[in-house]
Amino acid sequence: MSEPIPSLDPEFLGGICGLWDNGEGLVHLSVVGGDDTRRELTQVYRPFAWLRSLPAEIPHASIRIESLGGSAPFNQLAHADTPEALDALEEAVGKDAFEEIRPRESQFLLQHRARLFADLPFGKLRRCQLDIETSSSDGGFSDASRAGYRVLSVGLRQGGVNRFVLLQSEDDAGERRLLEEFQALLLELDPDVIEGHNIFRFDLDFLRQRCKRHKLPCQWGRFGRKAVFRNSRLKVAERWVDFPRCDLPGRTVIDTYLLVQI
Repeated sequence: MSEPIPSLDPEFLGGICGLWDNGEGLVHLSVVGGDDTRRELTQVYRPFAWLRSLPAEIPHASIRIESLGGSAPFNQLAHADTPEALDALEEAVGKDAFEEIRPRESQFLLQHRARLFADLPFGKLRRCQLDIETSSSDGGFSDASRAGYRVLSVGLRQGGVNRFVLLQSEDDAGERRLLEEFQALLLELDPDVIEGHNIFRFDLDFLRQRCKRHKLPCQWGRFGRKAVFRNSRLKVAERWVDFPRCDLPGRTVIDTYLLVQI
């Protein structure tokens, strides 16, 4: 039977400014301290899901099934000790009989009745605006996949202060140094939120491709984690907007281009 869910200290519930599920039963948290510093914590995580029907055999000893009242079709609630156990249960019952909240960080917040930035005044939020300038060898739109197109500068604004990282030499070594300096500055600023216009489809994706060319990791998240890129779609009325989503563990990315579409 599953152990009780470890409770999170009430002191931290309203000050969560970033979190990341490591996929192995731990959630990493960034919480705001009394002096506006950020403190990193880890917390055991118990995933759960709703079931329409039960499998012939429960696939893992740690899984506990709770019958729910009412006439809704998903009337069984499954608790597991590990994400692996819950994944095994999904395979056993099938996708049509299995429903869970995604991303699993949202499950963690729901379990603890917590929300991101709950008690954090807007002025205390670490908001970082990001914009890049790039070169074009033929006067057209910059193409990050081509050798002759480079990042010329990266601008960051946080707390009313502008920071710039500039290309010092027009060669691969110069661009590599710029990308390394950008990463170091971003980790130093340690923002809760990164904002930009069309930042998914241009700025972050351009930086990703140039880092890949120079064999540099996109180490832009908290907890020592890299950025994760994946193709995504947003439906706005009758339109679909395709974009390369960038997830930064422990940080929130806001693209004002997508907000305008909405």
